[in-house]
Amino acid sequence: MKQTGQIKKQEHQVSMYNLLNWGTVYRGYNALVAGLVMMQYINNPEAAAIEYLPDVAIHAFEAIAPNTLNCLGAAANYVRGVQAGIAFFSSNSTIPKPANLVDVVNHGINVYHRAMS
Repeated sequence: MKQTGQIKKQEHQVSMYNLLNWGTVYRGYNALVAGLVMMQYINNPEAAAIEYLPDVAIHAFEAIAPNTLNCLGAAANYVRGVQAGIAFFSSNSTIPKPANLVDVVNHGINVYHRAMS
């Protein structure tokens, strides 16, 4: 029984459905990509640090702080997307061609996200 004048407290329960939104999926996806690229870098003895580590850094930044430094984030993603596109047509890349093609799309999505923020 409620007393007169008592303030009703709203309780907000956290569930999986509350956590599944565009921002959480976007951050999780970029964290997963950063982890996979780092694992590939560690396990591939021919991997070039100049190709892998910037990609890891950009995806980690997108996972950690997706709505900060938008101009810098968009520029870094654009440059990495162009680099991946050029590497797709080059025979000098240590990243497999399908991975470079997927990376172009990844960074395109990241540029779009930054431009819309």
